[in-house]
Amino acid sequence: MKTRILFLTLITFLVCNSKTYAQVDVVTGLGLPTDMAINGNDMYIVENGGRKILKIDITSPIPTTATDIITGIGGGAGLLLNGNDLYIAENSNGKISKIDITAATPVVIDVITGLFNPQDMILSGNDLYIVEGIGGKISKIDITATIPVAVDVIRGLNNPSDIILNGNDLYISEFAGNKISKIDITATTPVAIDVVTGLNWPSKLELNGNDLYISEFFGQKISKIDITASLPTTATDVVINLAGVTATKLIGSDLYIAEYSAGKISKLSLTASGLTNVPDPNLENYLELHNAQGMPVALNSPNSMGDGINGNGTVFTNRINTVTKLEVPNLTISSMVGIEDFAALKELNCKMNQIGTIDLSQNTLLEKLNIGQNQLTMLDVTSNVNLIDLVCLSNQITSIDLSMNSMLLNFDGGNNKFTSLDFRQNTKITTINGSTNQLTNVNVSGVSTLTTLALIDNQLSSLDVSTNINLRAFFINKNNFSNIDVTNNPLIDSFYVSDNQFASLDLSAQTNMRVFRAENNMFTALDFSAFSRLFTLILNNNQLVSLNIANGNNTGLFNFNISGNSGLTCVTADAATPAAGLSA
Repeated sequence: MKTRILFLTLITFLVCNSKTYAQVDVVTGLGLPTDMAINGNDMYIVENGGRKILKIDITSPIPTTATDIITGIGGGAGLLLNGNDLYIAENSNGKISKIDITAATPVVIDVITGLFNPQDMILSGNDLYIVEGIGGKISKIDITATIPVAVDVIRGLNNPSDIILNGNDLYISEFAGNKISKIDITATTPVAIDVVTGLNWPSKLELNGNDLYISEFFGQKISKIDITASLPTTATDVVINLAGVTATKLIGSDLYIAEYSAGKISKLSLTASGLTNVPDPNLENYLELHNAQGMPVALNSPNSMGDGINGNGTVFTNRINTVTKLEVPNLTISSMVGIEDFAALKELNCKMNQIGTIDLSQNTLLEKLNIGQNQLTMLDVTSNVNLIDLVCLSNQITSIDLSMNSMLLNFDGGNNKFTSLDFRQNTKITTINGSTNQLTNVNVSGVSTLTTLALIDNQLSSLDVSTNINLRAFFINKNNFSNIDVTNNPLIDSFYVSDNQFASLDLSAQTNMRVFRAENNMFTALDFSAFSRLFTLILNNNQLVSLNIANGNNTGLFNFNISGNSGLTCVTADAATPAAGLSA
């Protein structure tokens, strides 16, 4: 495996991409900055390329100029301030050193040597935890010891690059492992647990409350996770298209960024007045080139939903917070970050994109949502109490809580991975599609408004529809049913029960039914003599020995198939009136 030192040499040649946020340059012309440390208004910066420590005053007008503090260090991957002592992870020299930042002429003092490519460190009491990149481990020393000795805390990590402590949890950025893991530092033998995977060479970490900010070097972005979320969790993009980001430092609401390949420190405000972060370039492009009504406009138009700069990752908040309808289907959008500032949004159509997560908790006025044909594994609509229409078909969602959506009229969740659906709180709903899932349980009790229920291609064997008295279209084909009670559903007009295990079915209440499909079952006898409105009757591949279709209107039976019933030798029909669509 390549060492981290070699990696940092190679990435010098990466081309600097344009940034995408309301960023400003703080200081430029640096020699491959890798980390920062803050002491009041002073920011200390380590240059891996320049092999030195510099300092800037973050209150100075920007862009500002850096002052050399000390030169000639052996590379520099990480910094840590402890009082007046600035600890330096010298990755090339395999050691941790320190300087006194109050000294007129600081002198480098070795703290511990003989380390394997130290990348960064963190202090807990007197214990200095050290990231040894090539060593694939976390070690620790007692900084009060006369001659500190490194003790291994955990080994077997995949080129770790940074650590951060939250209580007893030590979060570890595994650079080549493309993940963040964590250990309990109080454990006798700590075991690494994956927190988030699938990152793109994560480097430094920064914790702000429950938000863990992650510098993804090859991803050229900053992402974040909620450390309170169930594990493993998923990272959300905060800023994209950075020039090889290696580190972040949060001061108030300002996030300072070390852009390694661009040789600079930039910053952005996470609560920048008037700006909304829109990291997805395709979503931003749409907003820049359309007005609030969805009509095309020129870039920098005063009627645009953007900020006039296409590709900077921001739009003006006051241009989107009154938008009531947003239609962005089929635009190859992968992130909907920024949607939270569409405070007045009532209709959102973002179907046929590549969206993996979406936060709709701030869109409390939302009435119509179509997020079908994306890559969602979960969808939270508990804050969207005004939701009327919900389309989330063709995703990978495993469960959904609809208990807060009492206004819901239509639900289309077909082609997902649902195992259970509960509509008991949706007492106004009229249409449900839960087809092509893995359903074993569906609860529609008390939903008397329901008129269409489609549950095709699932694993259902029972279903209570006794209270769904207005049910008209009922599709339960391709399940495991052998019986179902529809005696309280006299309005059923279309009934599909194909590909089940029915041998008999009481249809005495459905005499006004027009369509009945029941192929591939085990029916032996059926009587439709009272079904004068019957238009379609498909009964092929059953075990019929008796069939009565003498309903006085066989001329209206346009679709009729009874093939594959070898025991059926005679069909009772209207005298001398063959069915128009007969297939026997």
